[in-house]
Amino acid sequence: YIPLHRFGERWYPETGAACETGGGGGQGRNLNVPWTSDGLADSDYLAAFRLVLCPVLAQFSPDLLLLSAGFDAADGDAQGKMKVTAAGFAQMTQLLLSAVDCPVAAALEGGYNSRVTCECCEAVLRVLLGSSPPATSPTLLAPSVEPTLRSVLAHNAPHWSGLRYSEKAVQDFFAEAARVGSAPRVSKRQRTAPAFADEERANPRAAEQQKLAEKRAVREAARGAAEEERAESAAALA
Repeated sequence: YIPLHRFGERWYPETGAACETGGGGGQGRNLNVPWTSDGLADSDYLAAFRLVLCPVLAQFSPDLLLLSAGFDAADGDAQGKMKVTAAGFAQMTQLLLSAVDCPVAAALEGGYNSRVTCECCEAVLRVLLGSSPPATSPTLLAPSVEPTLRSVLAHNAPHWSGLRYSEKAVQDFFAEAARVGSAPRVSKRQRTAPAFADEERANPRAAEQQKLAEKRAVREAARGAAEEERAESAAALA
């Protein structure tokens, strides 16, 4: 079981730290990649796949690989607060297929923006059906990525020889990521819900409440300005 998930700051379900590697007969069979910051993008996730997930999968050599295909980490999904593109999900899928020699099944799970979820789902399905994934542009890794992945390696290397890198190998990995990466682009998609019209239609009550809250904020700001103006006038008369 290898989940990549947002961790800390009371993110549900508040479990899945790097040190949680399973217990009893399952010791070492639970490998968590706990992201500790928002806004991670393709290069951040692909680094985890290349450095951690794929070596473990290759060593484990499963008879069947089940993908929990959740897309709440997609760019444009306001709930997940990440920036993974459809091309990034396609690249991750290709890496998984290259790491195993067994049937692969994907089950659609998370995703709170229907348009984005459709785009990402299509990208993954195309790779599963044999298409090559589109290229992604390498970006600089987020500051939290290296310490997170180093922690994952430290806790899981005792269980997986494929993760027992030399310190130089790990340093070279992150140095190469820094060399080829460029500053991440600014997403053109809105990061606040509802992000698209279909989300507003899906939850009209929430959209209406948001509009009412914005109107109240405008009225309160205007009231405050008027009161401040009256106070200044009274002070001038005094």
